[in-house]
Amino acid sequence: MAILLFPEVDEKKTAEQVRNYLKKTYRDACLVAGTPVSYLKSPSLSGMPGAGSYENHVEDEIIDQLDAKQIVYWTRRALLCLHDCDQWNSYLITECYIKRRDKTAMAEDLGYKRSTLQQMLQQACCVLAGYLRESSHGHIDLFAYKKD
Repeated sequence: MAILLFPEVDEKKTAEQVRNYLKKTYRDACLVAGTPVSYLKSPSLSGMPGAGSYENHVEDEIIDQLDAKQIVYWTRRALLCLHDCDQWNSYLITECYIKRRDKTAMAEDLGYKRSTLQQMLQQACCVLAGYLRESSHGHIDLFAYKKD
């Protein structure tokens, strides 16, 4: 048995966790933060906390909104890094998981079989997982590892 310096990444589970994150956590954070999901211009985060126009300024609501803004900020930063470094994977992630384009139609438009597109999306999700971990300083770690 060989000793590995780094544990082997389980690409299928990692891709599944990234898909779930984009479909649920990121979308929910956008709703709480009051920003559109597909807003992909350069993110900015004010140093001053701001509550929306709520009738009742409850501390938990403010904390939830700030947490959501932080998740949105980290995710958008990761998506921008992906776009700057790897436009193909950025295109796949944005079209499929942000814009929720149909995978079968997408595969046909690109001239690939659906199974080939699935493999490319899995790889793109694994790349994005790295950017998410880096942009959030380890707070968003979606990597799954194979067990011996």
